[in-house]
Amino acid sequence: MEGTISIDKLWTFIQSMSLSADNQRWLADRLIENSKKNESASQYTFDCPYTQEEIDRRLDIAEQQAAAGLSIDNDEVFRMLNAEENEDNQLMEVVQ
Repeated sequence: MEGTISIDKLWTFIQSMSLSADNQRWLADRLIENSKKNESASQYTFDCPYTQEEIDRRLDIAEQQAAAGLSIDNDEVFRMLNAEENEDNQLMEVVQ
């Protein structure tokens, strides 16, 4: 609620100023411009569903699995995906 009160006070302050129509438009343009920048920046951010401790724990587990040979590297993943895609394409050719 305090954030709303601060905005209300700011609005009251702005209204109390003797701004010409041009100055009001200038101020509005700057506010809109800044809000668009903030909106576009926030499109690429997200709330992480994990805490830093959970991320660290997951990384520790992944490192342990890699050391034990229980993981595969990116190249192998891509080989597997390509093989599956080729199989799917072959099945589609048979169906048609």
